[in-house]
Amino acid sequence: MDQSFVRNVVSEIEDASIVRAVIGMAHQLKLDVVAEGVETEQQAAFLRRCQCDHVQGYLLGVPMAAAQFAEWIDRRPRMGAYWEPQGSSRSLLLVDDEENIRQALKRALRQEGYEIYTAASAQEGLAILARTQVAVVVVDQRMPAMSGTEFLGKVRTIYPDTIRIVLSGYTDLATVSAAVNEGSIFKFLTKPWDEAQLKEGIRLGFREFDRQRAERTRSAAA
Repeated sequence: MDQSFVRNVVSEIEDASIVRAVIGMAHQLKLDVVAEGVETEQQAAFLRRCQCDHVQGYLLGVPMAAAQFAEWIDRRPRMGAYWEPQGSSRSLLLVDDEENIRQALKRALRQEGYEIYTAASAQEGLAILARTQVAVVVVDQRMPAMSGTEFLGKVRTIYPDTIRIVLSGYTDLATVSAAVNEGSIFKFLTKPWDEAQLKEGIRLGFREFDRQRAERTRSAAA
């Protein structure tokens, strides 16, 4: 699989879709897939989640002379660090560009038993999703570079199992309504939040995640 598809696989819908399609088609034909040009841990982790068989690229090693290679082979990186998935069915990702908001959310949810990850931007959130199996993501709507609904549109396609919630004081009803109608958003919560409503909304997200997972399990067994 050419590196041109791998380069932006953790952030671009088209590349992620092509990678999944290539791997699925190859496996149907009983072929292994080698992904070229893997340079980051996030790319490697995403490819593993897509059941890619092998990777090559600068993440593992750069071009080198034979003498350097002999030294490198003794201390080469273990792929297990990239290959073993992180996260669980209790993983929660909070994405907000304001540090004080992220910390306030963590404090509010500390006793709920979640495995909490935080990101200061949409791009950082996508990087975490690439290497971590996240059940529920909560994102601010108004962020630099990429809005919350734009971010969740990518999440919906690249990580369709993740339940998506917007938490924002910026209520662009037309944008939010369109995202809800398209299925990009499971729930919309407002700032400043009521702590009880916040906790209940996130609990509902985890229940929906569990329900969908059980449904997929039943379908696979049928």
